[in-house]
Amino acid sequence: EIYFNITDADGATSLNASSAKAEITYNGINRTGFACSNVINISTLAVWNCSVSFNYWDNASNNWKINASIKDDKQLEGTNSTGNFTYNKLSAMQLPKASVNFTNISLGDTNKAAANNPLILNNTGNDDFDNINITAYDLVGISITTEILGVGNITVNYTNIAPGFVMINNTQVRIADAILTHGNPNNGLGNTSLYFFITLPSSGLSIQGFNITQSWVVRAYNEP
Repeated sequence: EIYFNITDADGATSLNASSAKAEITYNGINRTGFACSNVINISTLAVWNCSVSFNYWDNASNNWKINASIKDDKQLEGTNSTGNFTYNKLSAMQLPKASVNFTNISLGDTNKAAANNPLILNNTGNDDFDNINITAYDLVGISITTEILGVGNITVNYTNIAPGFVMINNTQVRIADAILTHGNPNNGLGNTSLYFFITLPSSGLSIQGFNITQSWVVRAYNEP
């Protein structure tokens, strides 16, 4: 919400409502608000309010420049471009799909890809993350609960190339070179992919399903 004052010798009511606007610009990006309303009129003084919409991926900075303007009924324009605007940093991420499944696998299989690869990480803020890690937990048999499938049999990579990085039970494992930058998802930005693979021993496990006993954690962060 951008408020600005303007004086007109012909009176506040001589201002043209359809011409009021507030532009906020930074580094070639322009966010303009034409949804403006007249808040106060006192003789030659008027106060106007313009709403300007931002995208969550717009760059965090205190150097966004404000240019507020309006014309009167004689097409004379008053402008003010001396103000700065701060758009704060938002660090946020979501997983559109929060599960990884391995199907149609057999004992002795090597580097079999997850059926629902990749796991997409969406950057829903305007911060850039230079580190991604995963804390994984061993899997337990559904039918024979005494059998454990260690997460050391599962690897994760930032490309669709096996094997990737070996998971370690209850330990953060960094997926090296995986990053999550911000940007407009309509332009293919603001997301990254993780690919999961599994290798099974040739013996020692029953033919059954295995499931997690504790949710895995995907963490995006920046090096201090």
